[in-house]
Amino acid sequence: MCWRRAASIYVWLLNNDTVVEADSLSQLVARMAARPDAGMCGSTLRYYHQPDKVQAWGGGKYDPLRGVSRHLGVLARADVKPDVVQVEAEMAYVIGASMR
Repeated sequence: MCWRRAASIYVWLLNNDTVVEADSLSQLVARMAARPDAGMCGSTLRYYHQPDKVQAWGGGKYDPLRGVSRHLGVLARADVKPDVVQVEAEMAYVIGASMR
């Protein structure tokens, strides 16, 4: 799925088993417009069978000393809005289930 805005072309990579909110794409495009220096943008992911729990706030952190990664916001309540600036500062990667 592509979205054209001014001179930018956006491509949304989305897992085929993902359920999306109606405003998901417009939210991703708005975040990219607010951060023109960003190369990609992740989505908040919720567990399918526990939609009140967050799987990740768009991405995760990687600990190279232990060789492990963890999703940011994992198991947080879905109705709690994260501090986007803090999440983006901590994020080492974007989760591929939904990314722009």
